[in-house]
Amino acid sequence: MNLTSSRIGPRWLLWGLPVATLVYSVVLILPRWAPSISFSFFYAFYLLSYAVLLAFLAACAAISGIVVLWQLKTRSVVSGRVKHVFLASAIAATCCSGIFALALYLPHGLPPGSWMSEFDAVMWRDAASADFGKSVSIRQKMLGDLVSNVLPGKSQDEIIDLLGPSFKTSYFASLEYDLIYPTGAQRDSYFRIDSEWLLIWCDHTGRFERFAIVSD
Repeated sequence: MNLTSSRIGPRWLLWGLPVATLVYSVVLILPRWAPSISFSFFYAFYLLSYAVLLAFLAACAAISGIVVLWQLKTRSVVSGRVKHVFLASAIAATCCSGIFALALYLPHGLPPGSWMSEFDAVMWRDAASADFGKSVSIRQKMLGDLVSNVLPGKSQDEIIDLLGPSFKTSYFASLEYDLIYPTGAQRDSYFRIDSEWLLIWCDHTGRFERFAIVSD
C-alpha cells in the first residue's frame, strides 16, 4: 500500500509559518535596546499572546504527529496535509523557544537597559541616581560599562572611592558579599514592586572578583 498521499498539501506552511513566527518573535528582543517597552501594557499583552502561540504550536505539532504515527502504524495513506502541518508547527515551535531563550540572555546576562550609558562616578553618587520611580535609573543605565570595564582590577577601596560607601542593609546577608548598592526598581518584571541591587565580591587580595544583580 502506498504510504504517501497523492495530494501535495499546503507546502507554503513549511516556510510561511516558521518565518511568520520568527518575525513575531523579534519583539522579544526589543527591550534589550529599548527597555521602556518591557514595562508597557502592550508588551505584557504581547508576552501573553506569545505564550498562547507557543502552546498552540506545540499542540498542533503533538496532535498532527500522533495522527501521522497512527496512519503509519495502521498502514493507511499518510495525509500530506497533516505531514506539512506537523513539520511547520514543530519548526515554528522550535523557533519560538529558541528566540525566547536568546532574549533571556541578551546582553551579557544583565537586565534590559544596562548598556545605555558610560559609567560616570559623579552621576552614580548623586542621590537621585537610583530613583525608584524611573523605568531605568541612572545607575542601571551604567551597570554594563561599570561591571565590564570599570570594576575589573579595582581594589575594594578604589571601588568605594568610585561608588561611595556600601549600603547598610541586612538584605542578602547569607550571600556574604563585600559591597552592596541599590540601583533602582526591579527590571524584567511587569509588576515592579521590588528593588534591584548590585552585589560585589572581592577576592583574597581585596580586588574585584565578581558581581550579581539581584532583587529583594
